[in-house]
Amino acid sequence: MKRIILLILVFFLCVGNIYGQEREKVNLSIDLANNFIWRGMATNKTPVIQPSVTFLPENRFAFGLWASTPIIPTKEKIHEVDIFVDVLITPFLTFNITDYFVCDDGVPNYFNFGRDTTGHTVDAQLLFAHENFPLKVMVSSIFLGNDLNDKGDNNFSTYIEFGYGKINKYFDWDIFVGMVPFKSVNFYDVDKFSIINTGISVYKTFGITKNYSLPLSLKLSVNPTHKNVFLTLSATIFSI
Repeated sequence: MKRIILLILVFFLCVGNIYGQEREKVNLSIDLANNFIWRGMATNKTPVIQPSVTFLPENRFAFGLWASTPIIPTKEKIHEVDIFVDVLITPFLTFNITDYFVCDDGVPNYFNFGRDTTGHTVDAQLLFAHENFPLKVMVSSIFLGNDLNDKGDNNFSTYIEFGYGKINKYFDWDIFVGMVPFKSVNFYDVDKFSIINTGISVYKTFGITKNYSLPLSLKLSVNPTHKNVFLTLSATIFSI
């Protein structure tokens, strides 16, 4: 598995080198949120800080790091560090590979790539979206890592999400519904086709000073299968 992950990263870095003819750009940001909900499931129910860095050698290619860690010391101490790569295939279609690494508050072994013990999960995604088109579709499939079926083989857990959004004068919003099309007991905790993530997100940027604005988002997430409801308030406190 370790060799496969390295080959994937090398491949996309080579693609970025081919695409990238402009000077490399770097974006940094830090978000604060009252919880961390991912695809209708709670990774953290307490406040988190989420820094990220994105490198953009060219507008068709980007790669970077994203992390999430709890702010308040509690028994719930789930940390996450992700590596992601984006390739813009067409103006409407983006291909993404993300290596999710999730660990508890113990001493994490980031370099453990053992089939049955690794904390890594590698996800391939196709995203159909455009800023001038309200409909979004995302298809995601886990193809490496800690997503095994009852026989110990890769389960290829798949997640599909449909979204519809609007930008207007006062705020931006989108509604979404996400589903797992087949059994994924160990990853999404479902044994058949299930809708696990529905809701609405609202976005608004507030001007604080002449040179500083504060983007806020409020998301209501409902997981009908697991009968959970979450409300997430997130603020981007730093961005360059």
